Amino acid sequence: MKKLTIYCSEALSEDIQHILHHYDLEGFIHEPGMVATKFKPKGSYGKDMSWQTNIFIVFPDDEQLEGIVGELKHYINACAIEPCLRIVVTSVDLIY
Repeated sequence: MKKLTIYCSEALSEDIQHILHHYDLEGFIHEPGMVATKFKPKGSYGKDMSWQTNIFIVFPDDEQLEGIVGELKHYINACAIEPCLRIVVTSVDLIY
């Protein structure tokens, strides 16, 4: 089993929900209004960068995962401000 975690900008949140509703999923977790921070590189000037993000977590089967990730790939590098989408797929050993 896999866990799909999606981090996206507010601008993409509605599109992501539409994609997830398209698949026959048991459900998903959506946590809007989170704050992500990217630390400045060591030795550089400036400050850390923070932005509003939405997090989606879902446990799709292999076929659903392939379809969802395939649709999400169309949004990669499609935003004027980066980062606006991150897709993380991890293995799940047990779920209770």
